[in-house]
Parts: sequence; structure tokens; C-alpha cells
Amino acid sequence: MVSYVITNIVEITNPDQFEQYRDRALATHELYGGRLLAGTAITKVLEGEWDSHRTIIIEFPNRQSALKWYNSDEYKPLAEVRKKATRSNMVLVEGI
Repeated sequence: MVSYVITNIVEITNPDQFEQYRDRALATHELYGGRLLAGTAITKVLEGEWDSHRTIIIEFPNRQSALKWYNSDEYKPLAEVRKKATRSNMVLVEGI
């Protein structure tokens, strides 16, 4: 079943580090069947509150592929860079 990794970048605290993360991280998901669906700072809040500087949505063929990517040798060090360069949240959502 298709799964999505959704990252909500609330704040970029270190723009230089974030650029390093962004430039290197985008290529890693493709190794695990991931496909970037959205990754923009442009949002329109329709209801409620959405505190976000940038929202990224990556589609994976299944939950296992998404978790393999997240825990991979390619992505793990980049995740640490993201955590240092941003205030962010990340979730894995299974499709229906």
C-alpha cells in the first residue's frame, strides 16, 4: 500500500545547513522508490492553524520502503543535519 512521508518545516534556524540538507536529501528517497509530490513554501491555510515554513510530501510504494529510506545510511546523517538546521516534524502516513 502506498505511503507518504510528510515533513513540516516550522522554522529554518540555519539556512546554510538547510541548503546542504535539501540539496543532498532530495536524491536519497529515489533510491527507495520515493517520489517527491510537493516541496514548497507556498501554502494556503484553509482551516485551523498551520505553522509551516515549508511542507514536503514524498510518496513511497509502501511503508517498508519509506522506513528503509528513513533509516538508511544515505539519509540518516542528513536527518541529523535537518534536525540541527530546522524546527520540523515528520510523519509517515499510509495511503488508502
